[in-house]
Amino acid sequence: MTLIGMRGRRGISRLIFILIIIAVVLAILVTIPLVLYYRSQSEKIGCVAALDTATRQMADKFLIDGFKDASEVKAWVTLVMNGWDDLCPGGGNVYIIHDESAEMPWRLVCGMHGEDKKECCRLNASWALGQVREAVKKAADDGKDPPEKIEIPLNGKTLEVKLTDKRMTDVTRGTGTMMDYDGTVAFYAVAGYGDEWRSTGASSGTVCYFCFADPNYCASWLVGKGWTGDAYS
Repeated sequence: MTLIGMRGRRGISRLIFILIIIAVVLAILVTIPLVLYYRSQSEKIGCVAALDTATRQMADKFLIDGFKDASEVKAWVTLVMNGWDDLCPGGGNVYIIHDESAEMPWRLVCGMHGEDKKECCRLNASWALGQVREAVKKAADDGKDPPEKIEIPLNGKTLEVKLTDKRMTDVTRGTGTMMDYDGTVAFYAVAGYGDEWRSTGASSGTVCYFCFADPNYCASWLVGKGWTGDAYS
């Protein structure tokens, strides 16, 4: 009887231990999304605050001396904010926008936290296209074919831009409304590579098509036509 009683108590202890472990795991699973959410909100608040401070510093400088170009704006912001790359705590790409018609013709926009999501898509897409062009040119200078994929840093993550031989991809809007895609995706094509890109009007070996889509909008560039997509509508 004593042995049976001991086994029973051990069994109960083991069950309690298992239940505690399950409770801890469930608590972690519930907590992780909350932690990620609050961290994201904290990064957004920090980004908005940093860009607001930088913008006020820009305005003071502009009233006294003005800025000749975007490089002067970046140099000034880098000086007064003790750096440029960490302006956004979340790693968002920060862009300098020039609008001569505005009272303050220079402004800063974060590609991750900007309020105008269409503008964010356009800015991110344009920047990504520039990175792709540089990568394709480097490959050509090294005597190599265009890469099957090009990895570029964008808004704190790595964006994989895939080479396509299709005349157009099936990505025409934000990935948040599409079944086959998730997050941010991008594709590019090179003149002379693939049957559908043999005659494009672009020099052989240069980028002739680029498609970029985030969860909200899509921006596509085609040689001879420029930018289209619902980010431009």
